[in-house]
Amino acid sequence: MINHIVLMKLNDAADDSVIAGIHDYVAAIAVQLDQVRSYSLVRNTSAVAKGFDWAILSTFDDEADLEAYRVAPLHKEFVAFTDPYTVDYMALDYESASP
Repeated sequence: MINHIVLMKLNDAADDSVIAGIHDYVAAIAVQLDQVRSYSLVRNTSAVAKGFDWAILSTFDDEADLEAYRVAPLHKEFVAFTDPYTVDYMALDYESASP
């Protein structure tokens, strides 16, 4: 199983309506993209978050599924939606045993 975590640092223009839009995309991706095993948005509450206040936590069966997700039109639409509000992001991918 591939775990894919994206930490996001959003700008001040990312108001409640933008966060609601992000939630909507996350919910859509979770149910519409077959290669996605789990997909959620969480608020980073760490005292050392360094501005990376949001994270997308996702899992995939394998690298092929992760790559298919990366090029999926819905994912590209999500990235385009968040792009004007994203100051920075970082990703972490790691393999773990299947549950």
